[in-house]
Amino acid sequence: MAWHPAKYDGRHRFSKQLPARPDEINKKGTAQAWILARADGASLAIVSAKDAASLEALIRPLPHYGRQSYIAFDGRGAIEKGIWPMQVQQVVVE
Repeated sequence: MAWHPAKYDGRHRFSKQLPARPDEINKKGTAQAWILARADGASLAIVSAKDAASLEALIRPLPHYGRQSYIAFDGRGAIEKGIWPMQVQQVVVE
């Protein structure tokens, strides 16, 4: 089975415009979730699941991992998780 991130547009169509799954969780488990920073500073949460049952299994456990940057699940159990290093912003003072 090929894994391709897709975005549902609400009209029964999908577009492959989402960033690729991070290497840390790529092809691990039955579902993955990760957070990205958008250009406007907002966060974007992406959840990818093998099938509807895998997605449904995340309903209870996923909210408990809110401080993680990425996480992979096998069923309801977390099998890989982590936090990406902070990116230091440069501030120019004149």
